[in-house]
Amino acid sequence: MELENLGFNALTISFFATIFFSLLAAWGLIDQDRKIWSKKSGQSLSSMWFICASFFFLSNIIYGIETRSIALTFGGFTRGSIHIPILFGIKKFKGFSRADWLIIVLLSTLSFFMAISGQKGTFFLVFSLGVMTLTALQPLEIWRQKASGVVSIKMLIIYTVSSIFWIVYSVACGDTYILIMTLGFLTLFLVTILLWFRYKEF
Repeated sequence: MELENLGFNALTISFFATIFFSLLAAWGLIDQDRKIWSKKSGQSLSSMWFICASFFFLSNIIYGIETRSIALTFGGFTRGSIHIPILFGIKKFKGFSRADWLIIVLLSTLSFFMAISGQKGTFFLVFSLGVMTLTALQPLEIWRQKASGVVSIKMLIIYTVSSIFWIVYSVACGDTYILIMTLGFLTLFLVTILLWFRYKEF
């Protein structure tokens, strides 16, 4: 889709920005992964959020391929793949609850049906709204622990700035699904950053 509208316009500019920020977000996730494994801890990390985010990025790939969106497919792949070692780290140092395992089974099933469905946009919106809601678990976890723990502020800031460019991209290509998703994420990331600094151990 982006290549068909290549030129000096909002879609092209926001497309290249989203590619750049997908790479930057991957770097932030690598920092998060490094913190988990170097400190051998999952303190203040929401396992549920990272699990849901992993499947959300898988839905990005499926929906991106369906809509021929390079930005969405690329972003889903670069960030989704780095969630794998993060999840292994959380599982090793914090553990998964029964609810975590149940959500893995549920989202695996939904991902399968999304892949074979002719209503991928609807599934993408469901994934988006679901993971957006569960993103609230991350600031809640920091608040409950009263500590920033091993949560990477670099990852949070990159995700926040990246969300702004995804808003521009969604408006430029006229995709309401992405716009709704991104506005919700932006709000929750800002709240998480405020709590991170509130409970940061200086």
